[in-house]
Amino acid sequence: EVEGVDREEEEFGEERSRGEITTDEAFEATGFGKFQVRVLVLCGLCWLVDGMEVMILSFLMPAVAEEWGLSPFQESLIAVVTMTGIGIGNTVVGNVSDRYGRRLAYLSTAVVTLTFGMLSAFSPNLYVLLSTRFVVGVGIGGAPVCFGLFGEFLDKRSRGPALVLFELFWTVGTLFEAGLAWAVLPTLGWRYLLLLSNVALPVVILGYPFLPESPRFLLTKGKRDEAEAIVRLAGIANGRPFPDDMRLCRGKFTKDDESGRLRDLLAPSLRFLTIMVCLLWFANTLIYYGLVLFTPVYFDALFGGNTGDDVASAGGNDFDSDYEMYGDVLISTAAELPGLFFAASVTNFIGRKRTIAISQLTGALSTALLLAYHSETFSLVMMSLSRAASMSSFATLYGYTPEVFPTTLRMTALGFASASARVGGILCPFVVTWMSQELWLESPLVVLGLAGFAAATVAMLLPIETLGRDLRDHVDHSEVRPDPLPSHDSTPSSPSSPLSNLVDSESVVFHDF
Repeated sequence: EVEGVDREEEEFGEERSRGEITTDEAFEATGFGKFQVRVLVLCGLCWLVDGMEVMILSFLMPAVAEEWGLSPFQESLIAVVTMTGIGIGNTVVGNVSDRYGRRLAYLSTAVVTLTFGMLSAFSPNLYVLLSTRFVVGVGIGGAPVCFGLFGEFLDKRSRGPALVLFELFWTVGTLFEAGLAWAVLPTLGWRYLLLLSNVALPVVILGYPFLPESPRFLLTKGKRDEAEAIVRLAGIANGRPFPDDMRLCRGKFTKDDESGRLRDLLAPSLRFLTIMVCLLWFANTLIYYGLVLFTPVYFDALFGGNTGDDVASAGGNDFDSDYEMYGDVLISTAAELPGLFFAASVTNFIGRKRTIAISQLTGALSTALLLAYHSETFSLVMMSLSRAASMSSFATLYGYTPEVFPTTLRMTALGFASASARVGGILCPFVVTWMSQELWLESPLVVLGLAGFAAATVAMLLPIETLGRDLRDHVDHSEVRPDPLPSHDSTPSSPSSPLSNLVDSESVVFHDF
């Protein structure tokens, strides 16, 4: 017989009655299986599209500049308006997701991105292109919701590595886009590249009916029966049924206008955390997008036939003869994969903060070495290491952010942090295009390297380590204490649960960890 527990207050604000369990405990019992794989694929395809839409800027900007004779400033505007749109979409869609549900954000992201992505391919001039790419940015600004949604279906032992590996979809998207540009741009041009870059979105839209809503979100809206029905479906799909006599903790009901309030992010209990997280997002975005945009410029200028005095023509303008440059871009992009696997393998041992800091330091040192020696092989290795380290840091940060903020603010916080990061994204084209042309070719590397050292410092100043922590569902305004890194021999801090004789010994070991 399952033993009940006395009524008591949980640290994250839920009240537990006899026979009730938390959402974390429910997903620990049902395990990671077919149900999570379905959510992973549906959310991952949306994330793949986000990666493609960012990567396409590296090839779209110089191609359009050559065809329409754009100035460096006009060329940079293509990235600026896209990043601005993404920032607006991050904030708006994240807020909508916390108020009205994650599935709505998922569908709106796919529909808006597909519609205006197709329209942008028929742009007759720069002004129409800027307008349509701005709306595309607003659309893909909702993509981080998919990242957070997937995390809400995971227990704490699998959440860290799984969220890091979720970034594989992003990397696959950037690889696919680089390969597509390699094949399409020299022969068919940038318009066909824009059209073909939308191939995954119809699948995303068709998958909408099969995407479940987050039980955590449903509980905050008082829809416990619906939340339990989804958990039971997960248990059945995974071969570990959820007992009929068990209930999820009801928790606190949150009205729509009380969810996703931006001002809560700056409440005394969350203010320092929010500032540190936003600074990290800014630095990570500046570094990652800066490397993405600078890679074709760097290899084309040094090894693709352009001279250092002809940097203005670098970046892939001569598409009929730049297959070698595209190969370098593809290889350096593929190098992100080892970065992901590194982060996934260490984040559950050294913690999220240390993973981010080590990755940023590695990337900064690699960037500095690019300034020292100009062999194509050496430069390719260092650029690849920089890209791997940047992706390792970014993937870990993407997992840390939804872990550290509560359900009622999770997507708003993720969107706000991502929107803050777009400031770095907006600066990227100016840093890469203007500095490499007006100062000297490698000058952007100085900025990116210094940003990496700064980001490593900020990571270690984060007040909370999320390794081994349950997700919180509500804002706790009392305090935010820095948590010590959990040890392998730590004892469980959570109260006795009716799941104690449902989870196997292996689960208990990971739960304690």
